[in-house]
Amino acid sequence: MCDKLKKKPKQEHVEKLFVNESFITKKCFLELTKDRSACIRDISADVLSTVKYPKANLYYAFAEDTHPTKRIVTVSKFFEEQKLLSHSASCKERFQDFNLEDEAVNHYLRTEPPSFVIFGKSGSYLGLDLASAIADSWNCVLISPVSLVQQEIDAGTEKGQYMDRILRSGKSIKCDEIVMDLIRCRIRKRDVKHRGYVIECLPFGPEMNFDNSSNSSPSVNMDRTCPEFYENTADENYETHEDQITFNNIECKTQLEYEREKISRQIDEMFTVWPIKPLIIIYLVCPKQDIASTCRRWYQDLYTGKIFENNDLFHGEYERDESDTSYDFSQVTNEFMDEDRIFMTPQFDVTHCDLYERLALPVIDKWILAHDPQYVIRVDDCSSTRRALQILKTRLCTLALQPSILPKKMLEQDDIHFLETSAEMNLSDELAEKSIEEIFEILRQREVVSPEFLWKLSAWKFYCPVALAQGRTIKGLPKHAVRFLSKIFFLSSQEAVNLFIENPRTFLLPPNPRPTCKIAVFGPKYAGKSKLSARLAEVFGGIVINVDEIMKKLIKQREESSNQELHENDSNVQISLELVDRSVDEKADIIIQNIKEIPDVKLEDELRRDGGYVVDGMCVDVEVWRKIVDDANIVFEDIIVLFENEPYVYLLNKFRNFFYLDKSVDEIDYDMETNHEEYKMLHEEAEWEYLEHLTRFESEWTKFEEQILEFGGNVIKCNLADIQDVTEHVINRIKSRFDTSVSAAEEDKENEIQQEEAAAAEIETNLATEENAEKRENERIIAYNIDLETAEQLLDCGYYFFSAFGRWCPVQVYANKMPVQMFLPMKAQIFPVIRHPYIYFLAGEEALVAFLKDPSKYLTLDCRPSVIPLRISIIGPPNCGKTTLANRLAKTYGMKVISPLKALRHMLKHYYWTESARRTENDLRAGKAASIESVTRAIEIFSIGQRAATQGYILDGYPSDREEAEQLALLGIQPMIVLDLKANLDFCIECISLDDDTWNDWDDNARRPLKWSVNFLSHCYADWQRNQASFRDWLKKFSQNVVELDATRSKWHVWTRADHAVRSRFADIMLYFREADLEKVHSLKHMCVSPYEFRSRQSRYESYCPVCLFLEKILKTSGRSVDSQGMVQFREHFYWICPRHMDTFVKDPLQYISPDNATSLLDERPRILEEIVDMEHACWAQRLQVSGLCLVTYVDGLPDRKLTQGRTDLGVIFKDKVYLFCSEKCREKFLAQHDKYSEIDIAFPHEVPSIEMWRLPDVDFLEQTVVRMLVEAVTLIAVRRPKIFGLSAAVSAAIYIGVYLKTHNTSENLHEVDIYEAASKRMTGLHRIIEIVTNTMKKKINPYVSLPKYTSYKSSTNQSLSYASRRVPVPDARFDYLCEYFKPASKVPAFLHVMDIAGLVKGAAEGLGLGNNFLSHIGACDGIFHLCRAFEDDDVTHVEGDVNPVRDLDIISEELRLKDVEFLNVHLEKLGKLVVRGNDKKLKPEYETLLKVKGVLADDKKHIRFADWSANDIEVLNKYLFLTSKPIMYLVNLSEKDYIRKKNKWLIKIKEWVDKNDPGAVLIPFSGIFENKILDMDEAGRAKYFEEHKVTSALDKIIVQGYKALYLQYFFTAGHDEVKAWTIQKGTRAPQAAGKIHTDFEKGFIMAEVMKFDDFKNEGSEAAVKAAGKYRQQGRSYIVEDGDIIFFKFNAGAGLKDAKKK
Repeated sequence: MCDKLKKKPKQEHVEKLFVNESFITKKCFLELTKDRSACIRDISADVLSTVKYPKANLYYAFAEDTHPTKRIVTVSKFFEEQKLLSHSASCKERFQDFNLEDEAVNHYLRTEPPSFVIFGKSGSYLGLDLASAIADSWNCVLISPVSLVQQEIDAGTEKGQYMDRILRSGKSIKCDEIVMDLIRCRIRKRDVKHRGYVIECLPFGPEMNFDNSSNSSPSVNMDRTCPEFYENTADENYETHEDQITFNNIECKTQLEYEREKISRQIDEMFTVWPIKPLIIIYLVCPKQDIASTCRRWYQDLYTGKIFENNDLFHGEYERDESDTSYDFSQVTNEFMDEDRIFMTPQFDVTHCDLYERLALPVIDKWILAHDPQYVIRVDDCSSTRRALQILKTRLCTLALQPSILPKKMLEQDDIHFLETSAEMNLSDELAEKSIEEIFEILRQREVVSPEFLWKLSAWKFYCPVALAQGRTIKGLPKHAVRFLSKIFFLSSQEAVNLFIENPRTFLLPPNPRPTCKIAVFGPKYAGKSKLSARLAEVFGGIVINVDEIMKKLIKQREESSNQELHENDSNVQISLELVDRSVDEKADIIIQNIKEIPDVKLEDELRRDGGYVVDGMCVDVEVWRKIVDDANIVFEDIIVLFENEPYVYLLNKFRNFFYLDKSVDEIDYDMETNHEEYKMLHEEAEWEYLEHLTRFESEWTKFEEQILEFGGNVIKCNLADIQDVTEHVINRIKSRFDTSVSAAEEDKENEIQQEEAAAAEIETNLATEENAEKRENERIIAYNIDLETAEQLLDCGYYFFSAFGRWCPVQVYANKMPVQMFLPMKAQIFPVIRHPYIYFLAGEEALVAFLKDPSKYLTLDCRPSVIPLRISIIGPPNCGKTTLANRLAKTYGMKVISPLKALRHMLKHYYWTESARRTENDLRAGKAASIESVTRAIEIFSIGQRAATQGYILDGYPSDREEAEQLALLGIQPMIVLDLKANLDFCIECISLDDDTWNDWDDNARRPLKWSVNFLSHCYADWQRNQASFRDWLKKFSQNVVELDATRSKWHVWTRADHAVRSRFADIMLYFREADLEKVHSLKHMCVSPYEFRSRQSRYESYCPVCLFLEKILKTSGRSVDSQGMVQFREHFYWICPRHMDTFVKDPLQYISPDNATSLLDERPRILEEIVDMEHACWAQRLQVSGLCLVTYVDGLPDRKLTQGRTDLGVIFKDKVYLFCSEKCREKFLAQHDKYSEIDIAFPHEVPSIEMWRLPDVDFLEQTVVRMLVEAVTLIAVRRPKIFGLSAAVSAAIYIGVYLKTHNTSENLHEVDIYEAASKRMTGLHRIIEIVTNTMKKKINPYVSLPKYTSYKSSTNQSLSYASRRVPVPDARFDYLCEYFKPASKVPAFLHVMDIAGLVKGAAEGLGLGNNFLSHIGACDGIFHLCRAFEDDDVTHVEGDVNPVRDLDIISEELRLKDVEFLNVHLEKLGKLVVRGNDKKLKPEYETLLKVKGVLADDKKHIRFADWSANDIEVLNKYLFLTSKPIMYLVNLSEKDYIRKKNKWLIKIKEWVDKNDPGAVLIPFSGIFENKILDMDEAGRAKYFEEHKVTSALDKIIVQGYKALYLQYFFTAGHDEVKAWTIQKGTRAPQAAGKIHTDFEKGFIMAEVMKFDDFKNEGSEAAVKAAGKYRQQGRSYIVEDGDIIFFKFNAGAGLKDAKKK
């Protein structure tokens, strides 16, 4: 600190709005252009981002030889420069399920075929061999420079001849532009659009000259390009590349820069310009030192050019350690080398490798960063082709990418016995004897996977799809039948077969099959030909040729020319006759000319579709027809005839309408009498002429039809009188040729059924939603299982498709049983299930049964999980259980365990020819330890395998120091999660003595480690412990995803903690991968973000919380290192958010970080000092403020002016000033609000001599001693208001104050303090008694006080042991009517007594919470209102932590049952002693009933009310009053908003629970806060509020339904003195009802005079009811009904008689 701190130049802080190219593309920035209230304020969390933003480093796939820090910078720059679109939308589109087969097929045809690109720096032939194998197994097109050049030469093109001339002259071809042109042309061919491609030759490396031998067969250069493709002559070099840049041209770029641009252009073009971009990137990993040895294992035949692999080097390389898969991968066979042939091994040049790393690798890595990491596959270039292909197929199998399906001919040339016929019959004879329908029935059974899955007829039926797409309707031939997917297509020629096999998508994608538009429309005038023609042209894509309009124009032109001739020649009659004659003759030529002028439509590249035409008003003339069809070879495929049979009623009516609307007729000026007759005659003449026209057309058509019998098209006759909609009829008839649906009758029947179902659906409950409707629709699709082999074959031939789940089990995904990848370890039997048109793979019989029961339940997810291998590292001291935990994790998740020793053995055994293996072996033989580079290289080789490619791997005991961890990061195989086992030396020594059984607890196949000696273990432990403290601290800061485990605890504890940590953290990682492209805030909690990565990607807020800065204007930071708990990402930047504001920021991040935000960081901010401040040093002393005192303590303690010395290790420097603090808390306060403290200057007080207290006046003495304690005592008394029996309030308060002062006097004798504390407790107990008595009396209702009419009440939220009881009146319009009628002095409604009991918690039956007290209160009730919370409110906490009413229902229901079980067992035990031991027969029926109750409660675990009970059982149950025997009504408490809009996410789930667990129970939604709100309103305000929100109170309904749930009703006694409702049970007879009024009424009952309320209301008075004969006199057997108005007559002396009898 001796150097003067440099000061930054002061800048006036001005908030700048940052603007870049993405400004106008970001939806959120629209808020900044105008008033925020007028724009979109927030972004939904489910919105897919349109721009791809950089992700966390852990997200990206890795190539090789790229430093992580360099990648972090590269990815930020790349995504800033390249505005790439998100690939999540395409992935979601690729993996999507459809219910209909046609939709699934169209989705497959629209999806781009999978394409592969192979990159790598090695000069071996593995890439070429692997590309060839991929092309064979995935039906892709192999794009190879050798084959492209050979094809060009064979084709004899100008370019091919040029290349052939160069090669024959012994020169080489420049590879970059010529071959790139060939690749560009090949990539746009038709077959590539359907099959996809695999390419491995790019990029072409820097040009080098090679000597050409006499061999003409091309050899391959180290960058896997052919040296013969380079031209080494300067003349031809400039001839082919005029813009070539050389070292001699000093005015242009250097050669190296040119090569860099060329390579970058080649790779960028592949991912940006090519019509089909690569989907799978395969990268061949190979260190520079191993390239030479890798090259030597490949050979090339100089005569044939074929490549061979030295299989001797790979003898036994492939071990069955990848036994975690049950898939049988095809073996890649290599041809054997002939001893007589000459083979060449490619030569290795180090310069090529260096140039590749400098020029090509950065560009490749850039596009790997931009690619979906799931589709980047690393393969070891040192592996054999077989092993590489197995790894590749395993990974692709998990991705569930379907290979390109190729069409296949049903009949080959030599297949002459395809039918089950005699041997003498050949193919042509048999085809001649059978119809095409019969041939189809035979063909559909050929080469089927199973007899259950026959080939189907396509929608084109027997028409050729190729010809139809080209605008020609031609029937296909059986010999050209082709199958594709699950259909058979009949092609018309071999040329059509070739086009269809090359790319069927062109001819099958919608709108195909579309009928051709070559239509001729015949009909008389006014038949609607023009309207029909226009509609047909619109539907089928044609042009209307209106013959009549064309003829009119022609005649008009000739009339105009004839008028000019009249002035010269007076032969008008001769000219007009000549015109008419010529127009008839020219009709055919006019039609022909107009049809030929119609242009063709481009179909694809060189394929075109014939232009469509509709001839409107075709001439009914055979000569014209033959001239058009026969002479001009114009085809008509549909003839439409519009006609009507005599008496032509329909056409005559149409003619009359047209005649009246004719303008020429309207223009006639006639008077009312004379001209009216003239008009009538004109109309009759026109009508007769039209009748003659109709008769003439009918005869002409009959003759015409007889003369064109050879017409093979479709003739559609439309009788206009019988067909209501001619247009739709004609369109349906034309389309019916390609309709494979049911017949018309069946279709009508199906429509009727659908209409009935639709009508029934409208009557369903309003709880049904669109999701339920879709679920019912999905359930109609039948699902059934098949065997695995059949499923694989059906997928291979394209009969069915992979579902969106791929090979994942949808049931396991739904149940979240696979948070870690479990594709390969599905050890249970796999059951494929067909649910049209997809195949799903179910793991185990349990999953199969669940899926078949309700498939739609498990298909609601978006798509399958991402395939991201998990990487775990387990570190810790030696012999602490790392291997045991690794084996358990591997066994559970199917992962691969990799230890350094195992990896080195694998490399030395199977890759011994590599330079890495040789160096390692030399080090080991020399007694040295293997280098870190060799160990990490061995781990890299061992980690590239089938299991690791899908599941991942576990590093056992690695890395152990920082250098090893950094080397893993350099190779891109750093662990995602680190499990750090903590154990001391004693525990490690104790583990030596473990038995073999203990070692094999978790893995039967685990091999016991070697026996350690105590001394050796102690030495290893000491060596390990040397740098572990610093390494662990660094690892926590670097990865921030370290889980510390106490290894000294039990195995179960360690495993449970580790398993939970791995699952939860990897679930967060998977969530980030899945939602990385969504426009939302992403948590980086477990994404291993290093401090450097955070600093590189941080926003302008750096590591400060932007919410704290925006809301509180304070600088809140996590400290020296950014805590991963608060790391989040939004768009391209990383942020740190404090825990208090995390939820706030997630809801609306743009509010706090938008560019128009006025808050931002200042240029100068306080910085924590890492050094310890030396207060004696001059540099520190000069900058030290306030003598090193803590400013925060001083300022916060004002006005006390407390001075505290700061600590020298807690320093902060700000504006070249140093501040010290007494604690970290004070330092954080200063960092957050430095402006509050930094400008404060402490005025140091002068020293004043101490004052003796006893010398002060009395008042001052009290102020300095007991005043604070006295204030506290008085405040406490004011709050409690204590009362002592027999004393006044003032005396009681004085006594309390005195006791308080005595107990808090520090100078008092301890014995006296104890006495006063005991007195204080006794006084508190007495006060509690008074308080209980007072509260109890407050709740009692005085029965002698008249109660006001009940309107509403507030629900109690008291959770204490006391409960509230309320007597609420039952609302009834009948009672109100009687009161209004009689206007009585007393009004007594029916009441419902409601007790508000606090909520129960789980375990209440066992006494938890307030448990047994409230359960006993429930026992005193007749019914239960079960209140369910379904609203979210942060201020009202839930006892379970979150709101889940379904869970709460289960808890309460179970607690009631358990309380009954407890209650039952007590009484059952007592009765058991009396009945079983005492043989008490009277109690035996009661004991048997209780046993039955126990069976229901304990065994069946049901509530008592759901069982069937006899009358005797009910008497016993009424005696014990079980809780579960009481009726329950469910009340759902909603928020005010949900109650008003009548929607809540929990209502349907609660309804489903009630229907399942308590069928028939009443469910009523209400809102407590809403009821409280309207309670404070007056009647007018309440009515207005109800009208505005279209809602009413639910309390009346709750009370009425609760009353009914108790099976209660009431009758009325009404008069002018009193109107009263008497509550009785349903089914009560008249005497017992009279007894409710008085017991004497029941004893002396004579009769009951009854009138119904409705009768009373309708008639208007009691006298009117009697007059109407509706006033009844009922006896003892009468059962009182609800609402009866009764007058009882009884014997007044009956009570006295009974009393005397007693």
